[in-house]
Amino acid sequence: MGCTIKGEGNVTPHAEFNTACDPEACQAMLTAFAGKLTVVGWEFTLEHGLPWSIYHDLCAIDTPEARFLRGICATYETHQHEMPFVLCDVYTAVLLVDPAYVLHSKLATCSVNLSDGPLRGACTWTDATDAASAIKVIWK
Repeated sequence: MGCTIKGEGNVTPHAEFNTACDPEACQAMLTAFAGKLTVVGWEFTLEHGLPWSIYHDLCAIDTPEARFLRGICATYETHQHEMPFVLCDVYTAVLLVDPAYVLHSKLATCSVNLSDGPLRGACTWTDATDAASAIKVIWK
């Protein structure tokens, strides 16, 4: 999980958290592991957000798991009036465990903007055909 696929970030207008924090590392990883990577972008997870009532129901249960969920989502919960409840890592894991949920994907290469300025961390995707050197990008 990581990157933006449509240029709509969550940390900056054009970069998602992981790519914004260390765009050089992201570019190095995308280059080194091309042909082996699947990317589920930030916008995909946002488009499949859940109602916050589901989060509140999960956290209402007094279990160690619910307390853990509350702990890791406490800061995120402050944004509940701005965006749906999304669990990026969970969505990514589900799509990798059961690819039947993937409705549309395509092969592409990625260039991460490394220059200082408002586009730092933005991802530019270029369609590709060679699976051995491309990244599989999940769109739906």
